[in-house]
Amino acid sequence: MVLNPATPLETLSHYLHLLDKVTIMTVDPGYAGQPFIPEMVEKIARLQQIKQQRGLSFLIEVDGSCNRQTYRKLLEAGAQVLILGSSGLFRPDVPLAQAWDTLIQDLDEASHSPAHA
Repeated sequence: MVLNPATPLETLSHYLHLLDKVTIMTVDPGYAGQPFIPEMVEKIARLQQIKQQRGLSFLIEVDGSCNRQTYRKLLEAGAQVLILGSSGLFRPDVPLAQAWDTLIQDLDEASHSPAHA
């Protein structure tokens, strides 16, 4: 199930126990390169809280402007899967091997932040 930024979490309330994964869009869908919507971090955190309170096991996935400026915030909020696109991995100005190495380093640092220790 995918939630656009304007769709409230309550829309899924009665279905969460049936889902394997919930994807939170952190940009308005439509085209690449849109700006990250910071309020979505709180939406992810609320979804994580609901998941824990209800003892559910679905994955929390994030799509939209996942990059080195947002990894840590997203992971700390509860994201488990990050969909990477042109702002995070497939950047036209950086060779893929270099972007991959940077990604691994960034995710390692983000996953070892105090919230994940």
